[in-house]
Amino acid sequence: MSGPAVRAIKNGRPDIHVTIAAPDKIAPMWKLIPEVDAILPLSEGSLFPVVRQLRQQMPFDVAILFPNSLRVALESWLSEIPRRVGYRGIGGVGS
Repeated sequence: MSGPAVRAIKNGRPDIHVTIAAPDKIAPMWKLIPEVDAILPLSEGSLFPVVRQLRQQMPFDVAILFPNSLRVALESWLSEIPRRVGYRGIGGVGS
């Protein structure tokens, strides 16, 4: 479901580098979307190993949160990605 959105973003801004951070089990499917420049498979389990993975890949300018998930919002927030767009949830973590 997020594939068309990624295509539209990249088509609108061909100058950007699109990195998809996705759980290990679904990360390979992103290879089918040519607009994706890099894929970051995320380990499953605790929140903090994912945050560590994201911080190691920095700097990211923007995180676009497709899942309506507090966990994904927390991962991007704790990773200190400066702009987060998507899930607002409890307390408005995303923009």
